[in-house]
Amino acid sequence: MPRPPTNGYWRRFCADYLASQGFWYVPKGEAVNDLPRIKARLALLRERFDRRPWRATQLDYVRELRRSGLFAPRARGQESEDRAAIARMVKVVFDTLGLAWVDEDDAVFISPAGTAFLESSSPEDVIEGQLWKYQFWNPAIRGDQYAGIHLFPYALLTEVLLSVEDGVTPEEYNLFVCRAAREDSARQVIAQIERWRRLDERSQARVISYLDSVSTQSAKTGDRVSLYTRVARCQPYAWALFSSSNQFIERTHGFLRILEGKVPLAKQRLERHQRDSTFIRFENEKEWFSYYGDNTVENSYATALSVYETRYDIGRAVEALRGARERALVDPSLTDETFISTVVRERVIEDVLEHQLHLLEPGLTLFVEGETSGRQYQTERGIIDLLARDTSGNWVVIELKRQRAGDKVMGQTLRYIGWVRDNKLEPRQEVRGIIVGRQIDLNLVSAARGVHPLPIKLCEFDFRLRIVTKYPPPEAQAS
Repeated sequence: MPRPPTNGYWRRFCADYLASQGFWYVPKGEAVNDLPRIKARLALLRERFDRRPWRATQLDYVRELRRSGLFAPRARGQESEDRAAIARMVKVVFDTLGLAWVDEDDAVFISPAGTAFLESSSPEDVIEGQLWKYQFWNPAIRGDQYAGIHLFPYALLTEVLLSVEDGVTPEEYNLFVCRAAREDSARQVIAQIERWRRLDERSQARVISYLDSVSTQSAKTGDRVSLYTRVARCQPYAWALFSSSNQFIERTHGFLRILEGKVPLAKQRLERHQRDSTFIRFENEKEWFSYYGDNTVENSYATALSVYETRYDIGRAVEALRGARERALVDPSLTDETFISTVVRERVIEDVLEHQLHLLEPGLTLFVEGETSGRQYQTERGIIDLLARDTSGNWVVIELKRQRAGDKVMGQTLRYIGWVRDNKLEPRQEVRGIIVGRQIDLNLVSAARGVHPLPIKLCEFDFRLRIVTKYPPPEAQAS
């Protein structure tokens, strides 16, 4: 067995490297960087299999891929298990890019990002946006060893590539880049790469040989394999992902680097990301995918607050608020105490309305299905505050806003209405929305008029539990 390096720095580096098993794991799937092929495969999935059960249709999907020239089997008479494996590998690509998902009921779901990717004249722009949003760890990644990593890998990689000459090699990526665990790790990674490049080839080979000789038993296969080997096996898939949009990052001559002529634009995009982005601690795959799969939702402090407030995680919400305050993204006069009190107030009104929906409209009842309640109803488009039914059996999406309800909430409500229409509506049923806020913005009233004839009711509440309908006006309701 090779001995560890004699140099004190690299001996400590090897010890630290082996002490933690986490790295930027990218699931193995079909090639992620062939966007025309991905687009054709996703289009076929949407056309033939959207909303259908995945387990029952995945073999049919592979047959259709083959019939369309989008998949060629490696062996004649491939077994159904092999075809199922091919389907899963294609699905991994869609999952990794946030284009499609299989929900908890095993139904195939094309995400808003997937729809935008299919319909955009510049699909690479959609993928670039997804790469900036992609965060690690996220609930789609299995394995406790990865859960301690909290960063946006594409952003950190961009920062490193902007700072090192000629990009990074596979060995530098495996040793340093993909082992970063925090958003502020870029400087350390850059320093490590620069120090590594000052080593002679023999010393470099000794470090890698030693790391590759220390193996552990794989929980998945039972084989003994080194951490370095596992990282190296993942590296081609990770590089394919990070270069998939071909906007800023490319693979060339064995290096991963910033595209020639794109350095100024990459710097600008990185600066915007570092100013606005906030790492979000998602609790489950559905919560993660409702964010990642929606290309209109940015990785901002406002999104983080929305996620935490929705699940009433006040501690995380306050952390996000403090981070935004440090970066001057919010009014500095918004104190922790004021924020918490407003969140609690919204919770109070939600508690009241859950059991007294008649305050909004006579005959409204909360949707209940088995053990699932219509309060904080999770969908792939986000979480509906209250999902209700009216006296005619029609669906009502209710969104609550703790302060002034502006026109931005209209887009959110319409997204949820669209989801209900696609997933819940039976023949002759309708769906509409009610937006409840402490104060209704005039812009929101204009937006409600603009979506006519889709019925959207706007209501103000006060903490004496009076509900006042602000739109439509009484005469319109009477008609």
